[in-house]
Amino acid sequence: MGIDFYASVTYNVKGEAMDNDHEIKARGYWLVIELADRARVSDARVRQLLLDGTIRGDKAGQVWTIPYFEGKRWLEERAGEEV
Repeated sequence: MGIDFYASVTYNVKGEAMDNDHEIKARGYWLVIELADRARVSDARVRQLLLDGTIRGDKAGQVWTIPYFEGKRWLEERAGEEV
């Protein structure tokens, strides 16, 4: 029998843990895993939303980046839907 738990830790591109979105804002973009963690959804779900155009982002190779204000827009829109 295993124990599952959810840990909310966001990492920057250097693999260093971040405590808030100031660094993300300064960088100017979200990584898929950062936005997924903040929204408490899977990274696969965020990639699906990027592919269908719900979230605007850029893909370089296998890495998606989401402009900072686009990610904030989607998070705020999502929060409004949960009410």
